[in-house]
Amino acid sequence: MVPQARQVYTGRTALYEFFASAAGPEKPHMNGHRLAFDPATQVGFGEYTVGPNSRYHGVVAVKLENAKIHSWREYQYKSDLDRESFTRNGHF
Repeated sequence: MVPQARQVYTGRTALYEFFASAAGPEKPHMNGHRLAFDPATQVGFGEYTVGPNSRYHGVVAVKLENAKIHSWREYQYKSDLDRESFTRNGHF
């Protein structure tokens, strides 16, 4: 896990640049898999795969305030496996 203060991105441009650099020369592409959102607390979670050049599988948690992302926490794992192979033993 990366320490929280090491990777801090603010705004759409900063996030896009981060994901673009992770993807390489091709535009980044993200597939959402399992998504959940609690309207009462404005907290949501999602499982994702991002690529295409470097493939990452991960989970993100977000907290919304005034219909915008206030907080974002993410855990990801770099793997060359496709999602089906990556989740083979823990797929639900």
